[in-house]
Amino acid sequence: MTIGEIVYDLHMKIAHVVATFPPHIGGMGQVVWDEVKALAERGHEVTVFTLQYPGFSYSESQQINCHSDDEGGISGSITNNRTIEPLNQTEIPRRPPGLARDDKLNVFRLRPLIKSGDAGLVPQLFFKLKNFDVVHLHYPWYGGAEWVWLWSKLKRKKYVLTYHMDAAPVSTFKRSVQKVYDKLIAPRILRGAVKILVVNPHLGGADSRPLEGASRGCEPLAWPTANQPTSDAKDLHPPEHPLGRPPRGGISRRVIELSNPIDTKVFKPSDERANDLGLPPEWNNKPILLFVGNLMPVKRLDLLVEALAQLVTPPSQGGSRGVLDVRLLVVGGGYEEARYKKMVQEKGWNDHIQFVGRVNDKQKLAKYYNCSTATVVPSDAESFSLVTIESLACGTPVVGSDIPGIQGRIKNGEDGFLFTPGSVESLVEMIKKILSMSPEERKQMGERGRIKVLEKYGMENHVQQLEKIYQSF
Repeated sequence: MTIGEIVYDLHMKIAHVVATFPPHIGGMGQVVWDEVKALAERGHEVTVFTLQYPGFSYSESQQINCHSDDEGGISGSITNNRTIEPLNQTEIPRRPPGLARDDKLNVFRLRPLIKSGDAGLVPQLFFKLKNFDVVHLHYPWYGGAEWVWLWSKLKRKKYVLTYHMDAAPVSTFKRSVQKVYDKLIAPRILRGAVKILVVNPHLGGADSRPLEGASRGCEPLAWPTANQPTSDAKDLHPPEHPLGRPPRGGISRRVIELSNPIDTKVFKPSDERANDLGLPPEWNNKPILLFVGNLMPVKRLDLLVEALAQLVTPPSQGGSRGVLDVRLLVVGGGYEEARYKKMVQEKGWNDHIQFVGRVNDKQKLAKYYNCSTATVVPSDAESFSLVTIESLACGTPVVGSDIPGIQGRIKNGEDGFLFTPGSVESLVEMIKKILSMSPEERKQMGERGRIKVLEKYGMENHVQQLEKIYQSF
């Protein structure tokens, strides 16, 4: 019997607890959707607990059929009061032998007593975490994570936690509340987890405030990876560590780096032309920069737009030296979308910048990556940057901010370029650098990125590591 067959024999009942989940847009929810699909496909009984959002007519309990068709795919749909939206139907590994076609992937959408953004108070979650072999909390969920911690304490149960990121509230009031929360409540939730999975091993950035406090006054934390035995990791934390003095050798025994996965069967190189995607025909022979993400301030689309203006404006009019006839494709939506569109229109840049809105279909998103010369990730903060990995998987080089969430994804000069965060001048310089390369040089750079993604970020390896972690406690 092979290891894979042994894993399939150890079917588990697994609960995933996450604030956002498709059809609601968000990187954390998308990662969970990919994880639970793959886990269900491997024979596990999976239930997702998430927030019910206003404006949608789905019921609190909703089952998504999880079955294989002749193409080895898995699909589900959610009905809202406007349309029926497919949940990113993608090809994933075939179902293992013996898994019945009528097994379900359950999604419970909980109506919050109080809701603000992606936070929602759901005390009913406490009573729903029954009879699961594993409870997996995806942090942050303000108003949901606390009930998992309380359930664990009172019922003497264990849970595993993935630390995806910190929320980035805009208002002064919300930032003040979060500061108190991160000091008083977050450490309890983190200490309560039997395993803490981190998608980004770099600490001290703006995207890891509760964990940043854990490293203050001591050496940099050396997280083990999912492939590294935790017993090999050294305890580098002093007694005042906010996560507490863990038993039996320290917090390093509980914290594991496990990168977010992507589906490399969907995100792969292909020949795409701009006009095939509904873009103007004249874009076919132009270098295209691609931006993918939620249009919110932290993603810094404004920085990229300003850099583009420098690239296409003659020096006599305030532009950079060496005018480039380059185009910018913006994929994504958000509350800043109207402001960005207005800015582009007022500047008269409609011929150079095109907004295509949100793209939920991964197959189509992969086509956008493949028709682009380079993807630009100008964010001020990223916990992991799935966009970077998706682009590299398609063989498209990336120009990204030199910040912790991107540094570990790009090797400067090998599969992309890093620029000084917030610097238009540095961004312009790196864009010029990548556009000055020959098509063959960029192709080789993209191929190196693809190889790296296949080695480090594949879905199959990720899910196998999850299973090992689940079975370890």
